[in-house]
Amino acid sequence: MGGDISSIPDTYSVNYISNNDGHTLLIEPKIKTKSNPYKKIELKLSEEDYSLEKLSLYERNDDVTTYIFKGISTNRRFASTLFKP
Repeated sequence: MGGDISSIPDTYSVNYISNNDGHTLLIEPKIKTKSNPYKKIELKLSEEDYSLEKLSLYERNDDVTTYIFKGISTNRRFASTLFKP
């Protein structure tokens, strides 16, 4: 998984917060429109390696969907045969 925060369009504001809980990115549309289903998107990143730990989607209808990522492993080695047909 990878991400490029600089690719977020200028129509959104991106705020970075660093505290004891880790790193948080808040992404909010600058202009509220009916075509955008989200009020804001919150990404919580690991203090250690900036991997995504939690993704929360705040919808216009006040519903919140949260995804929590656990058991994350990075840079694992796979057998080369895994990628051959």
